Amino acid sequence: MKRLLFIVLFCVLVFSPRALAQPAVLPLQKDVVTDYSEYVDRATEDKVKILAQELRRVTSVNLAIVVLRTIGTADADVYGRDLYRQWRVAGSEEALDRGILVMISIVERLVKIIPGRGVEEIFSPQVRHDMEFAILAPLSRGDFSRSVMLAGVAITHLVTNEWPKAGQMRGVINWKKASLPLFFLLLATVALMVVSGGDYLIGFIVLVAGFFGYVLLDSVGMLLGAALAYFLTISGGRK
Repeated sequence: MKRLLFIVLFCVLVFSPRALAQPAVLPLQKDVVTDYSEYVDRATEDKVKILAQELRRVTSVNLAIVVLRTIGTADADVYGRDLYRQWRVAGSEEALDRGILVMISIVERLVKIIPGRGVEEIFSPQVRHDMEFAILAPLSRGDFSRSVMLAGVAITHLVTNEWPKAGQMRGVINWKKASLPLFFLLLATVALMVVSGGDYLIGFIVLVAGFFGYVLLDSVGMLLGAALAYFLTISGGRK
């Protein structure tokens, strides 16, 4: 009886949907276009690589495309995000998170666009859906190289054209989104003033540094700016 229970438990753990959904090993990145299907021609890979280099030069956005035979039973969103993080598509400036991964799976006839936080304002859900559908069209006809080329051209064109507008938008604070983190910044500033014995200058410096950190790098920048300002002020002799 115990042996039967052990076998049942083992099968539940091994063959559960959650276990099956997790890929054992993620593939390694080879280049801008990483083709594990062996269906994409070299000329297409070279052209997309040139597009990606130009995109990076003009906008500092990194592009990576992966073509897989199958992702099995893995969840496409989770699998794509895992690849994005492992491959460090955002590049050396990970805090800005300006990366785009296009994942194409042959067997599932699947296209997924995974944008980093730094380009999400360009790739709204509707834009991603429309672009994925367009890339899927030649894929469904078996024209895999055309799918990859279309992905490279479409993303490069969209980001290059929208980047100036996005830059202007980044200079404007979304106060609705910023209200909560800035509220916590204010609370942290008051707490630091209390700890430091009512030193208003420390509070002012931390508040200003956290605010400008938020403008530049969102919540992460706010934390870094406020913490750096506090420690620099303390080390400068104010207690």
